[in-house]
Amino acid sequence: MATKRNVQYPRATSADVLGIAELRWKLKTDDSQSESRERHDRFIAEYVDWHETTCDQKNTIHWLAEAS
Repeated sequence: MATKRNVQYPRATSADVLGIAELRWKLKTDDSQSESRERHDRFIAEYVDWHETTCDQKNTIHWLAEAS
């Protein structure tokens, strides 16, 4: 029998941006280990910059799913 979980959907904050960037990287590369560290770091930096200029102006909202 499946266990019921309580799921909450809080709005992401600036404290979540690195985790979101890492998740987006993994989805983009399909968890490939063949991608260079330089490309990874550039992607993360560009995403963080984008987030700071776009999301902080309230144009974009990210939601998180937290299961307990």
